[in-house]
Amino acid sequence: MVTRKKAMDKTIDMIQANPDLAGIYGTNEGSTLGVANAIDSQNLKGKVKVIGFDSTEAIINFLKNGVIQGFVVQDAYQIGYQGIKTLNAALSGQAVEKEIDIPVKFVNAENINTPEIDKLLHPFGKK
Repeated sequence: MVTRKKAMDKTIDMIQANPDLAGIYGTNEGSTLGVANAIDSQNLKGKVKVIGFDSTEAIINFLKNGVIQGFVVQDAYQIGYQGIKTLNAALSGQAVEKEIDIPVKFVNAENINTPEIDKLLHPFGKK
């Protein structure tokens, strides 16, 4: 499992070994936060492009502050809804789909404040 600290340390190592590094992709919340922390701590905001996966308030803030350029977000509400709906159908003896595609969205500075994206980031409202 990738921790934020491990991702940060590995990112700093990559930056030092590759001074012309153009971009990094964080494959999950922990790696995205670790990469973003490394970029921020090394004063490389905007110089090394960062795309992440998953969302937390910290990741959202890194985007709003220009440390990362975007992230992929899953529709957690639909994942849960479709899972329970499928479970109910299976328990009722109904045929169920082998796969259910729930699209993801790419969030960036241009769309982060749209109602559609806000609903994905905060499906139950903001705290």
